[in-house]
Amino acid sequence: MTEFSALAPAKINLFLEILDRREDGYHNVLLVNQAVDLTDRLTFTESPTGEDQLTIDGSCGSDLAGSEGENTVLIALHRLRSRFGDIPHFRVRLEKRIPVGAGLGGGSADAGAVIRAVSEHYRLDWAREEMLDFAVEIGSDVPFSVVGGTARVEGKGEKVESLPFPFPGTCYVLVSPDVEVSTRWAYAALDRIEERPVCSAGRMIEALRKGDFQAFARAIWNSFESAVFVEHPELADRVVQLESAGCDAAWMTGSGSNLVGLCRDHDLAEKVARDTDWPCPVRVVRPVAVCFE
Repeated sequence: MTEFSALAPAKINLFLEILDRREDGYHNVLLVNQAVDLTDRLTFTESPTGEDQLTIDGSCGSDLAGSEGENTVLIALHRLRSRFGDIPHFRVRLEKRIPVGAGLGGGSADAGAVIRAVSEHYRLDWAREEMLDFAVEIGSDVPFSVVGGTARVEGKGEKVESLPFPFPGTCYVLVSPDVEVSTRWAYAALDRIEERPVCSAGRMIEALRKGDFQAFARAIWNSFESAVFVEHPELADRVVQLESAGCDAAWMTGSGSNLVGLCRDHDLAEKVARDTDWPCPVRVVRPVAVCFE
């Protein structure tokens, strides 16, 4: 019986700018994302029952998407089968490690891993651009989750351009507060701000291409902070604490609530993680390379 597996890396936003609202209801975005080695793991076994079955292990629960509340893994399998026709049904075991509702893209990571793994295992014949256009219909973060690594992301998420990450040894401290921020609420709150702060992604991209670590740290930006920190000032306080603990930069990823501290090396990251005595999970993670060229 055929069996194969795939890792689904979480992502952090190194730069996040929400632009105008599109006619289709999505927002245009300008992002610089990075995959990190906090991963879910999916194991696929061909199912003899003629239907997909999903088992979720792990304390993080399941990421839901869609009006029916169906898991992104099942959505991705259904749509792949609708497109290609001859893909078998699977029993999928999802070992869930990425926290839900934390801005780390766990559900998107799972869907991206399904698309990547099934495409590679069954040698599906489609161009990279076709795959990313397909992926964005499941969710705006799914195309990046297919590609991985470090990348500039535009449009509603379907335009993904891989970028260098020239800072070996860099680690991140991930802090996962017991706060769940609705992405829909965060977008609405951001739209209500008439004159919100803006920043240029060009500085981030230039720093990555030149290998300038200090410029990279200064260029990190998340426009959601201007809305979310008003509602959740405790998150802003913890960003300050991360900076005070020695991080080269600290910020919120996605629409929250996960916080990130940038550290130039692993020793510093471990020290910050030990010194931040908070009643919530604190992890040290590293960047991961491109998953799909």
